[in-house]
Amino acid sequence: MCVQGSAFKGGYINLLDEQEQERVRLAFGSNYERLLDLKHKYDPDDVFRSTMGHLAP
Repeated sequence: MCVQGSAFKGGYINLLDEQEQERVRLAFGSNYERLLDLKHKYDPDDVFRSTMGHLAP
């Protein structure tokens, strides 16, 4: 069984930590910039954060 087409390019977001920002960017793909803009708009103080798949402010 091949799951290669279903895998995320940067890895599974729940397995990435804060030190892997480039892989977080790859995992979110073309949505990354839009999500980062939303993060800056609605959470400029980084209150809602997680160590997994964290979008750095």
